[in-house]
Amino acid sequence: MKTLEDEAGAFADDLTGTLSAVFDIDGASFQAETGPRKSSRVVVRSEPRPLILKIDGRDALELAVRFLCRWDREGTYLAVDSSTWSVLAHKIGDPLLRYEFESEPRSRTVPSAHLQVHAHRDEILYQLVRAEKGKPRSRSIRVTGEAKGAVPRLSNLHLPLGGPRMRQCLEDLYTFLITEFSVDAKRGYLEVLERSAMPQR
Repeated sequence: MKTLEDEAGAFADDLTGTLSAVFDIDGASFQAETGPRKSSRVVVRSEPRPLILKIDGRDALELAVRFLCRWDREGTYLAVDSSTWSVLAHKIGDPLLRYEFESEPRSRTVPSAHLQVHAHRDEILYQLVRAEKGKPRSRSIRVTGEAKGAVPRLSNLHLPLGGPRMRQCLEDLYTFLITEFSVDAKRGYLEVLERSAMPQR
């Protein structure tokens, strides 16, 4: 019979497989470790903490991912009790964005799955125009006047919150970072993310 640690380890391995197929980060993985309350919870987190993401080959963003896992109510499947994913500007410390999920929120005023934007508008806009490809390049030429159009705004960001799954999955966040900021990714990343995000039958 599989233990909670076995299931969490398999979850961590799946996350590592997707991560390594999408980003080129030396030694990056997800690890499962016994969490608070001994065997009733297991923490699955990104290693190293945080992951360093590149834009045009230069360290640009940091991503810290943590899941707190437990058995579902029937004791059959691994369930995510809570998760926190933080996106930070490299070496700054404060998050730009933070995605959080709590299966049982402590307050009725906080949605179970939510996104918090911590960054000042200028901090986000700097990241939005720094790459020389994709959406950031087209935005930057508007800023410099090389092309007509409005200067990018924070409201231009399309922040994923999970679509039909009703809450975000990590693949949504990867897609967002690659599409909106042109974070460096491996060839064929989109197919990997689409496969990985599909519900298992």
